Amino acid sequence: MNAIMFILNNTERDISLFRKNIQLLKKNYLDQFPCEVVCLHESDFPKSELSIIDSLVGKPIKFIQIEFETPEYPKEIMDKIPLYFPWEGHPNGFGFSMGYRKMCRFMAGEVFNQTYLNGYKYIWKLDTDSSILEKIEYDVFKRMEESNAIYGFLNIQNDSPKTTIGLWDRAIKYFREENNYPIHADISHPQHANKVFYTNFEIFDIEWFRGEIYQKYYKFIEKAGGILIHRWGDHCIRYIGVTSLVPQDKIILFDSIHYFHHSYYFNPRPL
Repeated sequence: MNAIMFILNNTERDISLFRKNIQLLKKNYLDQFPCEVVCLHESDFPKSELSIIDSLVGKPIKFIQIEFETPEYPKEIMDKIPLYFPWEGHPNGFGFSMGYRKMCRFMAGEVFNQTYLNGYKYIWKLDTDSSILEKIEYDVFKRMEESNAIYGFLNIQNDSPKTTIGLWDRAIKYFREENNYPIHADISHPQHANKVFYTNFEIFDIEWFRGEIYQKYYKFIEKAGGILIHRWGDHCIRYIGVTSLVPQDKIILFDSIHYFHHSYYFNPRPL
């Protein structure tokens, strides 16, 4: 069994975008290839909205209330965690709240061990503002299964060095001193510097990400506290882990999907 997963945010903008995009997903994928839809949300998400979302999809959605936990780090780490992480140099004074950084930690590794994902083989994670703009002519899960794939993605981008301070150094230390598994790419090479998977569209083999190969790596990274101190994002943690630990032929690029998210637009058949 497979599922599509969202994390819902209680803002007027996110709710409005999700209403639009869940209908696009239904029209352009779910009507042809039905599967379960799992929506995670915190306690402040309006319950009245849940029934509206159900009606837009036309079938029951699995809604699961979650809370993003703060780990019990040593005092020397806790003292370094800012309540708000400003992105210095950003023209609009943009930054990252504590809630956002807790969500990054959750998606970087904690999510895979949640019991509500038991029984699923693959999880296709989309953001509430992920837009599937045209019918997908194939079952994405079947493509993963036929390739015995571990991870599927749509795009790779660069992250800001201001939000990855120390991450690559810690990862290199892990692979040189702690890792006992085959390495499939040298992430110390400049071609990998600050690269990230565009994790608003990604597909996981749940059992692999629950397994020791990934979890041992994730726990080593997480233990440093850099996710909350420096906003090490789940997208860069995922890129390093997957690129290093997964054979290249088990990583699938979905390059035929007409897709839009935020400032990224991809049309496989450009005019």
